[in-house]
Amino acid sequence: MQNQIMDYWEQFLQLEFANEILMVVGAVLVLIGVMRIIKSSLRLVFWVLLSGIGIASVSYGMTGSTINLPGTNGSLTDLVHQGKEIPADALRVLCLKMDLSDESAPHPE
Repeated sequence: MQNQIMDYWEQFLQLEFANEILMVVGAVLVLIGVMRIIKSSLRLVFWVLLSGIGIASVSYGMTGSTINLPGTNGSLTDLVHQGKEIPADALRVLCLKMDLSDESAPHPE
């Protein structure tokens, strides 16, 4: 079977316009691929823009809202600023403890 394929390939390469045929087939494949990429990218851009509009509206609404949600009163930013003061060694120890507790926990299979 493999020998037959190689024979057909060699016969094809002996044709006068074999290189031109390969170039045209390759160009068509590249064109189809590029068109598919652009088509999917346009959809992606639409959804990214839609998500950005949603995030912007949530952010704008949170600034004037009477509802007390986490993050609107600055409590999350206070926690982040406090975390900056923790030494790197202490963070390393905490991470190791978390890793060890993760490994000892039973994993469902």
